[in-house]
Amino acid sequence: MRRGIVAVLLLIAFVLQGTTSVLAGTTGSISGVVIDPSSNQPVSGVRVTAASPSQTATAVSDQAGRFSFLSLAPDTYSVTADASANRDAVTLNGVTVQADQSLNLTLAQPARLQNIGRVSSRSASSLVKPGTTADVYAINAAAQDKASTLGGGGTLNSAWSAISSVPGVYIAPNQNGYIGAGAGVSIRGGDYDQIGYELDGVPVNRSFDNYPSSVLSSLGQQEVQVYTGAAPANAEANSISGYINQVIRTGTAPASRNLTLSAGTPTLYNKLAFEAGGANPSRTFSYYFGAGAYNQAFRYYDQFNGASLNNQYGAPLGTCGGVPAANYNAATVPSCFGPQGQDYTNGGTTPAYVLGPFQGFNQAYEQVRDTVGNFHFGIPRKDGNKDDVQVLFDNEHIGNYGYDSPNDLGGQAYLSAVGIGPVGYVDTHETTLPYGTLLAPGSAGNAGVVPYLFPFSSSGRAPGANIGDNTRDEFVNDQSILKVQYQHNFGTNAFLRVYGYTYYSDWLNNGPNSTASNYLAFDSPDYELNSHTRGVSVQFSDQLNAQNLLSFTGSYTTAHSLRYNNAFYGISRGTVVGYLVNGNDPANGTCYNTATGAAVLGCGFNTQGISARSFGFTVNQAIGAIDPNTGLPQSIPVPGAGVTCGGGPCQYMIVAGGPTASYNTVVPKFSTFSLTDNWTPTSRLTVNAGVRFDRFQFDGSNTYNSLARTLIFNAYNAVNSSPLVNTPSQVEAYNVFQPRLGFTYTLNPSTVVRANYGRYAQAPNTA
Repeated sequence: MRRGIVAVLLLIAFVLQGTTSVLAGTTGSISGVVIDPSSNQPVSGVRVTAASPSQTATAVSDQAGRFSFLSLAPDTYSVTADASANRDAVTLNGVTVQADQSLNLTLAQPARLQNIGRVSSRSASSLVKPGTTADVYAINAAAQDKASTLGGGGTLNSAWSAISSVPGVYIAPNQNGYIGAGAGVSIRGGDYDQIGYELDGVPVNRSFDNYPSSVLSSLGQQEVQVYTGAAPANAEANSISGYINQVIRTGTAPASRNLTLSAGTPTLYNKLAFEAGGANPSRTFSYYFGAGAYNQAFRYYDQFNGASLNNQYGAPLGTCGGVPAANYNAATVPSCFGPQGQDYTNGGTTPAYVLGPFQGFNQAYEQVRDTVGNFHFGIPRKDGNKDDVQVLFDNEHIGNYGYDSPNDLGGQAYLSAVGIGPVGYVDTHETTLPYGTLLAPGSAGNAGVVPYLFPFSSSGRAPGANIGDNTRDEFVNDQSILKVQYQHNFGTNAFLRVYGYTYYSDWLNNGPNSTASNYLAFDSPDYELNSHTRGVSVQFSDQLNAQNLLSFTGSYTTAHSLRYNNAFYGISRGTVVGYLVNGNDPANGTCYNTATGAAVLGCGFNTQGISARSFGFTVNQAIGAIDPNTGLPQSIPVPGAGVTCGGGPCQYMIVAGGPTASYNTVVPKFSTFSLTDNWTPTSRLTVNAGVRFDRFQFDGSNTYNSLARTLIFNAYNAVNSSPLVNTPSQVEAYNVFQPRLGFTYTLNPSTVVRANYGRYAQAPNTA
């Protein structure tokens, strides 16, 4: 029965998954020395164990009393020096390991009979870590839960709430929905797009705009690390203002299962989350799985969405002068009149606005769906060590909806009464023929011109149909990560780690209401950005001796992104889509006036005062976006009598009127290499010295795609202008060499001194 319940919960979790949401590492290290407290001399041959629910590791101190654990999962450990024939056991509790950070410990192991055991402890949340050269703060799952309300109710299930508690980090309060791509986030005064983001060591800054694509969900989070200072050379994040790394939970022994159900009122809040994790006794297999969903609505100013402020601070919908006279009164449009009933427009001479609801065009609602899984497979070896294989996947979806449906703004009847509605889709026309197509005058057809309905709207409706009463604009963020990692351990002193990953992210906007609005907008009409990132990384670390931990890191990342900012609404009924050219040499750069046959040098580039309309297709005569009230032409227009086209047959070339967008397919290729030495000459002093090399390369797309492009370039080049020197300003690739140095000195367990120097670089975005 119990297994059946678990199976059902797992099924529910999968169903709730949304559709398509520095290389900081995923492990940290502990180094230390075992000494005799009476003589302060090193003790060799001591078996030292680091144990936590996530991992247990064992090492033996060398002749200098030194021991090291180079690859520990982030968690809070108990570090124990085992008892021997002449020495008591000693344990240090509360040792918190952070990913990509080193700790130095001193275990004072007394001779027998001097002490009856000894146990020390350290706060798991301590911000001062001896041996750590970077300013890094870690918030574990328990602290995350307690900090979930920081910053307001919009980040209850996001790591942003806990991050706001970190010194040096500013997060504007009362944010909601998709956070991270806005000026409300800053680390040490840097801009929001100068912050690096990682999920379990996988960089999740989209190269196109350097934004994170996720909501930074706290589901499955072992800890979130915030680096507010200088990063060491082997940090793979290309950030210059700190970075954030979310470390995902691993399976623990004993196993755990957790089901969370939450509901909130008076604003809508529903949450369902299920988590399960476990490991076999030998830890050759461990698993963690989590799935969650929550829906949340938002109100502004007060529980009534600021209704008392509508007449003064409501969203502008239209002008008071556009209200029909029969409805122009203080009862229908109160924002057009003063407290004593005076007309704000002063008889139509002063601008005033019909104001809608206070919350208009702000975010109304969000839906978040998360699924995360982290699986580790231990491979035993004959020498007693184990290699590790990790498979990690993460899927996140966040849907954001605005207060901008017709009903949100007062309803179609009200909007019509005040001269704004009914609110309909902004539909146009387009040609479906490829650019560069040649058409003979007088030939049958309409040059492929068809109605172009608003993107993602119903295909069965009439052009210009009303937008649904409850249809809201939305933008969606999706993220999907698959990571496979292999780690080979060379005893406890060295390891080799290799991983590869794929990372998909998108940002999709659909705003029919925003397009129809004259003043405010929740999002773009049709903005589609998706990116497929792939990367591989290799890291080798070796504790060469008691003082030196040497690390080498190399990584390569590339991405294929598509940014399609649809400009369809710029296609008007007068859009020129075809030029009259010489059919024998159509791309020579000369066009001809359709009425007179005169050659037009430059094809309309302000030549002879002739616009493109004068020689191209126009309304009711054209191949362009035709007035829907007059219908489409059934034949290609014929030029005026006697018109010749440079001695060749006159033909129209399609040059515009098709899908129009700001289009970007730049391919970034980033390579990184680093070499660092973590030098610990004494138990109090740690120096991290390293060098880093970055190569940033950007491959542009092929710009040749039609005969029309050749025509336009030749037409432009035919016009005399000021002589220019052909010196390209763009940089397609460049290298950056970055030395870095950091040190920390421990005065006492609660006081450390840190200093850092280095050169830091961030790749420019490809937008």
